[in-house]
Amino acid sequence: MISLLSPLVHATQDYMPAGLILSLAAAFVVERSYMSAYRHEFVGTLLMISFTFSAGKWFGTDSQNVEWLAHACGVVASDFIGGGPHVNPAVS
Repeated sequence: MISLLSPLVHATQDYMPAGLILSLAAAFVVERSYMSAYRHEFVGTLLMISFTFSAGKWFGTDSQNVEWLAHACGVVASDFIGGGPHVNPAVS
């Protein structure tokens, strides 16, 4: 499996992160039986990144309290919208 995956990682590492390629391999385990869980958690990961990493960058630049409040609201919103995924598709 690793000998098959290694050329793929080397060929695409300039275009996308290697971690994304390796996490995609987890979606195809046992003839795609975990694809729906992978998709659900991948969307949760995107929600978590977009809602929580904006704090301090765009919100709360002048106040640490506002920054932490925006981060906390982002965590709650991403869990609520995503239905509470684990937000780590390669682990599940």
